[in-house]
Amino acid sequence: MKVCVFFKSAQQQKLELPLKYMSNSISSTENSIKVYNIYELDYVSCDLAIFFGSWKNRDRPHHNLKRKIVSSVENFIVIETPIIGRGKVTNSLDDEWFRIGINGFLNHTGNFNNKDCKNKRWQEIKKKFEIDLKPWRDNSNNGPIVLVLQLPGDASMCNIDVNKWALFCVKTIRSLTSRKILIRKPQLERNFQLSECLKYSDVSIQSGTYENKIQTFESAWVTVTFSSVMGVESIINGCPTIAMHPASFAYEISSNSLDEIEKPKMPNRSQWLNNLSYTTWSLNEIKKGLPWKHLRNLLKY
Repeated sequence: MKVCVFFKSAQQQKLELPLKYMSNSISSTENSIKVYNIYELDYVSCDLAIFFGSWKNRDRPHHNLKRKIVSSVENFIVIETPIIGRGKVTNSLDDEWFRIGINGFLNHTGNFNNKDCKNKRWQEIKKKFEIDLKPWRDNSNNGPIVLVLQLPGDASMCNIDVNKWALFCVKTIRSLTSRKILIRKPQLERNFQLSECLKYSDVSIQSGTYENKIQTFESAWVTVTFSSVMGVESIINGCPTIAMHPASFAYEISSNSLDEIEKPKMPNRSQWLNNLSYTTWSLNEIKKGLPWKHLRNLLKY
């Protein structure tokens, strides 16, 4: 089996580190696998490709490379931003934990080998990040419906225009309930076109920050997301979410239609959290080869 690790898929040099650790862990444990570290922006034929980050329809070298990889190879492993324990969002991507999946990085496209998992790893991650799994919010809560925006053009929006999606949600929600609507912008500053949304009654905008995130969950009636990790964080903080696309890692545990805005699902979260814990790995775990060991049996070689 020939494995190629494409270092130039990482837009920043520091993001090459998890690629280096994946390469080293495979080379040191698999005698029958030949690993090649590729430092050019050209695709090299292989049986398995390993690269960093999502791919978009943008004419930029790293995106061109990743689109070529995805269209050419049978299997690939993609390393992306974490699902659990995400810190403050910055342009420099400072997290040291990473989502790692086969043939995709979204819930509906990636294979994370995370069905019917035991709870040991979740308990470890919960302790590591000091996660407080809060009980579901009380039905007497009279807070706003928080509509969570994602970055325009983000790959996890699956080619849906976030501004059009927001307007659709506001229009639909207002036809179903008179509850206040709070449109939450992402932590990274971007331009949005929300003037049509603001024409509806009781609609306001919040500039999202890392610091006001928990308070927003605590005061909300429900969050509405497309595929944002905010949906996962909302559920952990006891606020139900309506996850509207199967790309969301909250999709299976949530309502998926705005028709349920007044009675969103609030099921038992235990198995979901057990499974979710196998989407995300630390740099030290990658160095030890744990995600490779977890995923390798899914690959044909």
